[in-house]
Amino acid sequence: MLCSRFGIQSWDTLLGETAAMCRTKGEVQERERDKKPLCKFCRQLYLKFLLSLVKGQKVERLVQHLGVSDCPLCSLMLPRIPHELLLPQRQGIQTVGRLIIVKIEKDCMHISLDGTPRGVIRKASDSDLKEPQRDGGDSINCSLIRSWLHHCKHKHGDECNVSDFALTRYRYPIELTLVDTIKRKLVEGESAWAYVALSYVWGGDKMLTMNTENADFLRKDGALSSDRPDIPSVLKDAMELVSRIGERYLWVDALCIQQDSPAKHRDLARMDVIYSHSLFALIAVDGTNANAPLPGLRPRSRLPLKPVIHIRGRVLISEPPSLDEVLESSKYETRGWTLQERLLSRRCLYMSEQGMYFQCNTSIWSETGGIKGRRRKRNQLNKFNTIRLDGRVPSHTQGVGSSTRPTSRNWSQALPIYCELVELYSARSLSYPDDVVNAFSGFSSVFAESCGGSFVAGLPTAALASSLLWISKTPLSRRRSCRGTVFPSWSWIGWEGPVTYIYGLPSIHAERSTAEIRSEMQNLEIFLNDPSSASIKLNDLEDKVTQVSAGIVQDYSLDIPESVAIRARSAEPAFRDLSPVDILRFQAWVVETTAFSISQDHGTPCSSSLPLRLSICSRDSKKQCGFFFGVQCAESAKICLGDGQFKIVAISRQKTKWNQRNDYPVLKALRIFAYGEDWDIMNVVLVKYNGNERYFERVGSGVIRSKTYEEVVVSYRTTILLG
Repeated sequence: MLCSRFGIQSWDTLLGETAAMCRTKGEVQERERDKKPLCKFCRQLYLKFLLSLVKGQKVERLVQHLGVSDCPLCSLMLPRIPHELLLPQRQGIQTVGRLIIVKIEKDCMHISLDGTPRGVIRKASDSDLKEPQRDGGDSINCSLIRSWLHHCKHKHGDECNVSDFALTRYRYPIELTLVDTIKRKLVEGESAWAYVALSYVWGGDKMLTMNTENADFLRKDGALSSDRPDIPSVLKDAMELVSRIGERYLWVDALCIQQDSPAKHRDLARMDVIYSHSLFALIAVDGTNANAPLPGLRPRSRLPLKPVIHIRGRVLISEPPSLDEVLESSKYETRGWTLQERLLSRRCLYMSEQGMYFQCNTSIWSETGGIKGRRRKRNQLNKFNTIRLDGRVPSHTQGVGSSTRPTSRNWSQALPIYCELVELYSARSLSYPDDVVNAFSGFSSVFAESCGGSFVAGLPTAALASSLLWISKTPLSRRRSCRGTVFPSWSWIGWEGPVTYIYGLPSIHAERSTAEIRSEMQNLEIFLNDPSSASIKLNDLEDKVTQVSAGIVQDYSLDIPESVAIRARSAEPAFRDLSPVDILRFQAWVVETTAFSISQDHGTPCSSSLPLRLSICSRDSKKQCGFFFGVQCAESAKICLGDGQFKIVAISRQKTKWNQRNDYPVLKALRIFAYGEDWDIMNVVLVKYNGNERYFERVGSGVIRSKTYEEVVVSYRTTILLG
């Protein structure tokens, strides 16, 4: 149909005329050599690709129809499809209904399988044709790994090779148990040794772990030999890879942390040190459990790298997807523990069936690029590495800050980084809910030392007035520990599901804007049910009080910090008969929800970025004066009906001056689009009284115009207990 539309008599005529446009002697010879016909599907696809008529259009094909003929274009798609899907009868894998989708763009075709990126087919360059090709049976190129590591160690300076860490936490080596991959046993070492740290998805399968009974045996030569059936495939392959690249020691949590020892909690709390001091993190991207092997160490465990075909004088090449695409489609990126393991490492070697990738603090390499790497894009997570390695907080206005002293200035710049980490982490899953604090503790430790203060229930006490203002992105459920107790409702760790921070410090949204954020809470006290869960060092929690800053002032002119007292719950007799949960007690201004007209909000232009919203209007003027965010549907109905058990608590007051047109979601929701003016907003949390427990539970958070909060409605100051 396309041929007739353009007055071309046949498919062969079109290909012949297209080739003639750029014909050379070599192209003619190549065309004569490769006369394999295209299948019906690929003929139409290639025709559209040549004519560039359908850029962005998606062309679909069923997996079971791929490669049924000797089609050269099918042969480029086949390497991007997992082997087991191409052998359904032998493997017992269902392929009916599995779709290959090809999206045509300029000079390339993007391939995906059921929505998951699988690579790109594009026109080959001269450099592509000079590189040696890899077939599916070849093992990984260990010399390439060594060259990447050597280049990073000798060319990237302090960005990747800090020898004198600014943070005390990283300055001195710690004792470690390591796997000796030559003698195949556990040895006692330290983090100053050269070792590789394995990062993988543990999964639910049983496997060999170190415990009291076998700890001595595992320290004998050959105790970890590869013929042991209880050693999972990923551990066997990791030991083999470390040995092949010329290194000796491997750290893996299952074997290097004694699982039934009280020291396990100490080791979990210093995961940041373990991964930061390692040569690199070896990341098993594709594995869904520990028995998934590392691709490239066994026959046919990887897909071909860059196969080449010749079609009518044109040379096409198929290459793997980017590292970001590989990660986005992996189970690895859905697990809670793996986030800090990857981000806390100076370097990462990613092993995938699609290929091998190497990433450090400055660059990214892939097998398709050989020794040539490309510069990493700068983002909030790169700034976290600046804090971790240099002990300095990146400044929005002056490049990189130089102060390591705990100040509100440090936290005002670090808070956007913390917020992004919380958003990434909360969207991930954990096998054991009790791990929610430990799996984030590496990040907490870095922020606590570089910016000051402590971490309680995942929140920085030095920025409590802002860190309390998280909101849920979807309906959430309460997180319960394995012992049946609940985590505090006032922290994001108390809920299962993704959360975000879309307001608080406007520096997240506009660098040339200024804000003053004052805590409205007084006499703050946190009573810990389990004092060991906080990243604080107190000799006597019964008597000693930790004084930390709780206010954030971005322009530093109103730096009047509040104090937070952190105590054990046993220090307060009145709390002993309450449920075992961390209690936050403070005094603040409170307003009844019945003082406002509250209703469901169904539509402003930014509704997608501000989920689960309730509109707040003044009862007198009927004008909109604020919003609640992240309120679950069941509670929303009660609030709109005027249920008196809900109250509005003032957390902080924010004065903002915009020097450019703002993209601040909260002000957009309030339909404030002007700039060069001052806006005065009260940040609040919505709470619900739990009569059985005699404390309030957090329901959501929101913003109300300060003038309305102070002048239109009646507020009163009282003591709030949040559990």
